[in-house]
Amino acid sequence: MKIQRFSHTARLILRDLSGSDAGLYAFTIYRRYKLSPAEISKALRQLIEHGVITMDGGRAVVTEKGREFVKIARWQLWPGAFKPWRQCPAEFKREALPVNAPYAPQIILLDKHSFPRARQMRKGK
Repeated sequence: MKIQRFSHTARLILRDLSGSDAGLYAFTIYRRYKLSPAEISKALRQLIEHGVITMDGGRAVVTEKGREFVKIARWQLWPGAFKPWRQCPAEFKREALPVNAPYAPQIILLDKHSFPRARQMRKGK
């Protein structure tokens, strides 16, 4: 199942339902998004057909299959939240220095244009 199969309204509802443990009433969805009842019912029907949610006494609840789907498609439901390219690889992570601990940078690694005096001092000038 792909997220592209769902309408924009269905994605909004699924995103909202995934954050709710007890589910949401259709009226609550209407109040939050100001969508027409026809749009809401169409989106809910679409989500029910795919087995992502169930209706329990007028309340939409995410199924276990729906929770798994949300985990897989979370970067599409929340496009700005998960950015794997921002994660620092483990090989570059080091132990954090204690607060107020002295730190001496490696002068050779400093930018020669930003720190010309540091390079001159290293050469002994």
